[in-house]
Amino acid sequence: MKNIINKILIVIKEDGLLNFFNKAYRNIINIIKRALYFDISNKKKIINLKNKFKGERVFLIGNGPSLNITPLYLLKNEYTVAFNRFNIMFERLSWKPNFYVLIDSVVAKDMANEINEITALVDYSFFPDVHTDGTIFKKFIKKRENVLWVKPGFGNFLSELPKIVLGGTVSFAAIQILTFLGFKEIILIGVDMNYQIHSTVETKKGTAIKAKYDDDPNHFDPRYFGSNRSYHQPDKLALTSMFNAFEIASIYSKQNGVKIINAGYDSALTCFPVKEFTSLFNYNYKDKLNLFLESLGINEDFESLQEALPSLTEVIKETDWNDESEYLLVDQTIAQGMIKKKIFTHIPFGPYENKYVFKKRS
Repeated sequence: MKNIINKILIVIKEDGLLNFFNKAYRNIINIIKRALYFDISNKKKIINLKNKFKGERVFLIGNGPSLNITPLYLLKNEYTVAFNRFNIMFERLSWKPNFYVLIDSVVAKDMANEINEITALVDYSFFPDVHTDGTIFKKFIKKRENVLWVKPGFGNFLSELPKIVLGGTVSFAAIQILTFLGFKEIILIGVDMNYQIHSTVETKKGTAIKAKYDDDPNHFDPRYFGSNRSYHQPDKLALTSMFNAFEIASIYSKQNGVKIINAGYDSALTCFPVKEFTSLFNYNYKDKLNLFLESLGINEDFESLQEALPSLTEVIKETDWNDESEYLLVDQTIAQGMIKKKIFTHIPFGPYENKYVFKKRS
């Protein structure tokens, strides 16, 4: 208490009594404005979204390495929700996600500028209302009509926004949000849950770390939490909490008529029914070709990939790679390793018919 009084006296001495009370007045007004924004405007917007997507299906996209063996171009006409730095996948796609969710305050502060770009591209974004940049009343996430704030609450599973249970993983938060929105089928992809220790990092505080190099082993792109990126590395306790959260979601879904499916590849999650990803679509050969070409920015009508890209250099083994080629057709058996090495100079697209197309960056 004595320290607080001393600080107040210092401020009064430096700024003058009138300036001190003016600042205090402005702070009180800001508190009132913030309360009105969250508790009235925000709540009204959220209520208007309840069951807006009743009966629809949605794809929940984790950011695991398995996204690199998932033909994401098939999702162009589907509802999708994405998280954190999924935006670095945008260069490989012809579509943007409908929903965006982020709950990790360390990640939020680290990628604040990216977040404000993402919210302009998606339909709705959801964030906990505790994210600040160190200045008590100043939000670093810009206010937009499509930016919604949820309040961390207590319990097992909360399907009445604005309150949600964070559960240690953004996917669990998203499942609660999607349930509130009325989705009756939630399909998980990229929720691998096969975490490796990111060893080339420096510890900031507790599980908060900062990466040194572009060598993230736990996501679809080595740049995801790469050089100078800060985030929370899950420890054993955090991973247990995540798995428990998914178990809770599984129990809730069965009791409340919400179908949750795991259609991801190489996923360690066992609490949801499993389906093969491509079996969820009814596209014919030409449809798939067109969707894949659209991800490459090609919107003309072609009968084959080779017709659309006649200059393709075929890569069957790593030694066939040519850095100067504009387009390379890479066999899927080596493509995953090539993505880690060549993502800095080439953009990977695929898989399509067990092949990847790598496009040289301009």
